[in-house]
Amino acid sequence: MKKLVSLFVAVAMMLCCVAVASAEDVTLNVAWWGGQGRIDAFESALKLYKEQTGVNIETQTNGFTDHVTSMSTAGASGDLPEMFMLQAAYMGNFVEGEMLVDLYPYIESGALDVSNVSENVLATGVVDGKLYGICAGINAPALIYNKTLLDSNGIEIKDNMTIDEFCVLCKEIYEKTGVKTFLSNWTTMIEFLARGTGHHMYENGQLGVDSAEDLLPYFALIERGYNEGWLIDYTVVANAGSTEEQPLVNGAEGEYASWCATWYSNQIQALQAAAPEGEELGITTWPSDNLKESNYLRQAMCWCISAQSENIDEAVALLNWWTNSVEAQTCVLGEPGVPANTEVATAITPLLDAPVQKAFTYITDVVTPNCSPANAPSSNGFSEVDVLISELNEMVYSGLMSAQDAAQQLFDEGTAIMAASN
Repeated sequence: MKKLVSLFVAVAMMLCCVAVASAEDVTLNVAWWGGQGRIDAFESALKLYKEQTGVNIETQTNGFTDHVTSMSTAGASGDLPEMFMLQAAYMGNFVEGEMLVDLYPYIESGALDVSNVSENVLATGVVDGKLYGICAGINAPALIYNKTLLDSNGIEIKDNMTIDEFCVLCKEIYEKTGVKTFLSNWTTMIEFLARGTGHHMYENGQLGVDSAEDLLPYFALIERGYNEGWLIDYTVVANAGSTEEQPLVNGAEGEYASWCATWYSNQIQALQAAAPEGEELGITTWPSDNLKESNYLRQAMCWCISAQSENIDEAVALLNWWTNSVEAQTCVLGEPGVPANTEVATAITPLLDAPVQKAFTYITDVVTPNCSPANAPSSNGFSEVDVLISELNEMVYSGLMSAQDAAQQLFDEGTAIMAASN
């Protein structure tokens, strides 16, 4: 009997050694974009994974544009990293080239646990009925504002403003403080407000709206701001590049300052860090007359698994750990946005800096109960339409074109661009 037990122990030890050796023989390449803060956070988490599993990790980081170019080049040569970051808008070519793994079978097998990921969040990685990415950070459109300025002038901000309520607020702020309103992210705001009319732009190879009227709400908002005097001068818009240059936080005064920024929830941390000492920022929703339809949970980015890899199962195991490990997300601390796993997000919230806690609370308490699924990834041609939107936005912002004319031109030319591209 003792010999039999000894044999079992020896076999178990041998299998354990084989498993360790197998893990040590695996090298996973992981690639993402971002600044040094993200690099430090992600590498800290991946180091922890290596310590726990023995799997070797190599990393590749770049700025956003260089990352997308690098992944496209790697995909064309069959050399994609095992796990890499993409945004939904850039997934199309990778899907068409059959470069990404459909993750649904791994969910069905239990290798990838998404039991604490909402359907709306999971849907951000779905293309043509297949799941090609797991959200690495959730954010949402967010109006980030100078809470200190507004509190000192007795001006109250409420969530879920209509467009008219927002315009009345902008006029009140300008009259009381001399500070104007800066509306950025115009390509996204047009789509956001079009969603409120029941339309999703860029889907199925089309512009996705029925008429110019569906594109009018954004241009009408800009036109009203120009006519009523509370819209910031376009020269300020044109010169607002980096976070530090944004008129919300750059220290400008009067009509060259803005009380708000139409950004995303996960950007409040960077804006707060750039704000003058003593200036506290708040966060609320973008205006819409149908906010539940307009608003959505947005993937700041998602993790994809390369179909070109020889270690797909091991890469899925890493993705599963990243998604469901409190330890992993304690290293990351919400840098790319709210974690997809709701239980993990709740667990790390007390560890976050105040601005990030605001973003987390905004996502969980304000947006999640009152939003609709995000749009599907954009069809070919969307980038050319975005260029057109930027040109028309400048014209309306500067009072050189009417909102109605801009909406009509966008509808006519945008429809032609999408038809030619698909």
